Amino acid sequence: RRVSVPAEYDGAIDRYIDGLNERRGAVFSSNYEYPGRYTRWDTAIIDPPIMVTARGRDMEIEAPIVLVVDDDDTVRNALAFALHAEGFCVRSYASSAGLLAESIPCRNCLLITDYRMPEVDGLELIERLRGSKPDLPIILISGLVNRALRGRAARLGVSAVLEKPLSGPGLVETIQHIFHGSA
Repeated sequence: RRVSVPAEYDGAIDRYIDGLNERRGAVFSSNYEYPGRYTRWDTAIIDPPIMVTARGRDMEIEAPIVLVVDDDDTVRNALAFALHAEGFCVRSYASSAGLLAESIPCRNCLLITDYRMPEVDGLELIERLRGSKPDLPIILISGLVNRALRGRAARLGVSAVLEKPLSGPGLVETIQHIFHGSA
């Protein structure tokens, strides 16, 4: 004998839709409905990819977060603007201390930091973060990149070292490769 248990469908997908409405590139389609039993929804996320975690009827949506640390207002603001235009959630900081004072998410997050900054430089910031965030992907940017800097960065597990001025699609391609394994 079959027994029906009422499920709370009202608003079950509202949080999901609200989360997607804040981002671009989501397409919804209802492909199949079996009245009284279930509805199947297909969702295509085009750009930018987001992390969707589902447990039972609970869903969590997380867009990639790019943390930008640079003491130069012009560079920091330009990076934040360009990355936001590419669909990333961006948090920017004028100093290493500003970033260290906040809670840093562990999942779906990437750090871009300048090397030369007053008080705590980029490599020292990375050293401090490695204790609590060993898997945090990091891109180091600098106006003067040499073999010694690349070597120190590699020993700290830096994903990429890029030279300023940043031009062309290189930074976005590097971020996409780090997040998704392909440019």
